[in-house]
Amino acid sequence: DEVRVAINWRLAKAVIGEAQNIQVSLEERQALNSSPVAKTLHGFFSSTVRLGENNLSGISLKNLIHHVWGSRPLKGADEKYRLHQLRSALKLMGKKLPEWVIDLDEKRGIVKVSRPRILGQGF
Repeated sequence: DEVRVAINWRLAKAVIGEAQNIQVSLEERQALNSSPVAKTLHGFFSSTVRLGENNLSGISLKNLIHHVWGSRPLKGADEKYRLHQLRSALKLMGKKLPEWVIDLDEKRGIVKVSRPRILGQGF
C-alpha cells in the first residue's frame, strides 16, 4: 500500500527550514478576544519577535499606532486616545499571556516584548 501526500511548496520549504514562517498561537489570540487592539498587537509581535526571543531595542508606542490603525494622519485627541488603547491592550497581554514578557517603559514610551520558547506554552 502507498499513501501520497501533497502539500503546498511554500509550506514544505518552511517545514524543512528553507523559508521563513510565522508562528501564531490561536489559543493565545483567543485569550485576548475582548480586545481587538490586543489581538492586532499579538499578531504584530508574533510576526516580528521569534519564539524564545525579544525585540531588544523595543518599539515606540507612537510607531505601534501605525501598525494597529494604519498610517492615516491623527487629528486632535486621536493620538492620546490610541496611546491609551495601546497601553490597555499591552497590560491585557501581560495579564492573559503569562509566558510573554511585556516591558512597557511609560517614561520613554517604548515597549519591549519577549515570547515564550514554545508556542502556546501556559495554556
